[in-house]
Amino acid sequence: VLITASEWQQAVEWAIHVPIAEREGVSAEIIAALSNRERPASMAEDEAAVYEVCTELHRNREISDANWHTAIALFGEQGVVDLIGINGYYALLAMVMNGARTSA
Repeated sequence: VLITASEWQQAVEWAIHVPIAEREGVSAEIIAALSNRERPASMAEDEAAVYEVCTELHRNREISDANWHTAIALFGEQGVVDLIGINGYYALLAMVMNGARTSA
């Protein structure tokens, strides 16, 4: 969600989900990098796979074969499809809130 919020510059999504990410153990360094649309310097293998899939979806409108296979190996096909769906859902919300000029 933070990647989508950052890519869409959606302040409401960002404000709601940063505390959740912190509570779930996402490091301050990762959150700071994502806020700047930068690749975090240090991530666990699963975090890196999620980062690659999400950023490719937003920036390239596709997922490379290499990142697809890595994500499938870690999360299974259903997990990757769920990840894609989450990106789409929060992108939709970002479009609505950005279009309606919703403020944080």
